[in-house]
Amino acid sequence: MLGVVLLFVGSVERMSYDLPFCFRGNRGVTNDVVIVYVDENSLVELREKSARLLNRTNHTRLLQRLAKDGAKLVFYDFLFSAPDADPRVDRDLAAAIHANLSVVLVGAFQASASKLDLIPPISVLTDSAHCRWGHANFNTDSCFSVRTLPQPIDQMPNAASVAASHLAATENIAALDRGAKRWLNFYGRPGEAFQSRSFLDALSTNLADGYFSNKVVFVGSHLMVGGVGEARDEYATPYTWFGKPLAPGVEIQATAVLNLVNQEWLRRLPPWVEIPVAVIWGYFGSLALVSLCRRGVPRFLLIVLLAVAGAAVLVCFLQWHFRWWTNWLVPVVLQPVLATQFLGVTGFFLAKAQVKKEPYLAFLSYHSDPDGPMANIIKRELKQSGERVFYAPDALGAGHLIELLTAEVERATYFVLIVSKGSLIKCARPDDWVRLELVRAVELRKRIILVFQRGFSFDSVLDPAREPKAAEIDKLAPWRFIKGVEVDSNQPEPAVRELRRLMESEGALANLQRLFTRRVKEFNVEAREASMADTQPPRA
Repeated sequence: MLGVVLLFVGSVERMSYDLPFCFRGNRGVTNDVVIVYVDENSLVELREKSARLLNRTNHTRLLQRLAKDGAKLVFYDFLFSAPDADPRVDRDLAAAIHANLSVVLVGAFQASASKLDLIPPISVLTDSAHCRWGHANFNTDSCFSVRTLPQPIDQMPNAASVAASHLAATENIAALDRGAKRWLNFYGRPGEAFQSRSFLDALSTNLADGYFSNKVVFVGSHLMVGGVGEARDEYATPYTWFGKPLAPGVEIQATAVLNLVNQEWLRRLPPWVEIPVAVIWGYFGSLALVSLCRRGVPRFLLIVLLAVAGAAVLVCFLQWHFRWWTNWLVPVVLQPVLATQFLGVTGFFLAKAQVKKEPYLAFLSYHSDPDGPMANIIKRELKQSGERVFYAPDALGAGHLIELLTAEVERATYFVLIVSKGSLIKCARPDDWVRLELVRAVELRKRIILVFQRGFSFDSVLDPAREPKAAEIDKLAPWRFIKGVEVDSNQPEPAVRELRRLMESEGALANLQRLFTRRVKEFNVEAREASMADTQPPRA
């Protein structure tokens, strides 16, 4: 349930959306687009104080140049909301707009005390048949980031949609569901995704005649708009997480226009898909974590990391090629981390809070997956006879870890270990769970019974091809001298009856226990002598 709640946490959503872009890097823009920036050098050379106060005669000169080259469309990301002091300047600018094939101007919505006030471009500019306009407001979040395509406000279309309607088939743009939330599909890091030129270069002869021919030209600022204290026309992007600069507003507009023209914006998977995936992943992922815990910490961490990496690759592929995204960090990263922490914390406190309870008849243990079904059969048969049995997979769901497993050994009368060919090789590792359980059973002088599956032999434990330290395993395995119960997986009932007979045979079990304990002590003495011999300095 916690995973379902995290699906709608804003910071996790934003990171899930952002990370695939950072992994992908830049992708090619197939459209013929160029951005003309009013940068700091242009202001210095033109002797202007700010981009907002740039003399409109310079805008007229640029539009005349674009008309001469035959630009396909000009998106002008400057707000001309008040007439110039000289009416002739505005008339010249309107004539330059009319000389172009198509120009899109921008308006803005400004928040007042009780409503949004629309600030349109002056009418002398929009009266031209070649001029269209829309609002340029973005949907920003608390980090001043733009992640979604701009939406109409009070029936006023956004400028990106206006430009896209001219460049693409009008009916395709009009057919888009305006109520659906569409997410920006960024083309690359700020300043790297689009071809760009400075405002000064566009006015000069540095660019050859015809450079802007049949191109979509976006004109905007790469500076703070206005003076100190006024709003910045720069926004955070997915790449800002990793130290990349903010993106100019005109670049966001260009991204939105191309997303609409090419219909390649991103869509988020609906809640009716995300929620069941999180629930199913959480349930089966928890069962998998419990199963993996018994395989040792290194293998557990390796498998978890590989699973997380594989899921991350799948999510990135889904976003890059099919343009669907989801809050993938919740099921892929947060749910496994939380489940692991929950298992650890719960197991710790349960081990600390362990109180005297009714004892078990048997503690069932096994190492390899082929032994699990037989352990399950023995558990079922013993429980049907009214006996209490501790079976680790049943208890791990409550958060048991190795501390609690070894504590449960104390409550059992018998320690029953199911073995098959090669199942005990891993017991050479000091952190092996079965080894720790077995050592605890020896320390507590528990009655130990081995259940041999068909094909098992003590020689199979010592496989030099799989385990180079076979001699150490030989010393580590005193159970090689204990006879137990041989079981046939096709007919387990006789073995279960034999197991019950052994449990009732106190004298025989006591002899086995003494032999087992003596063998462990001999091994400890041999290990201590070997350690002392290794540390003894050589004689002269």
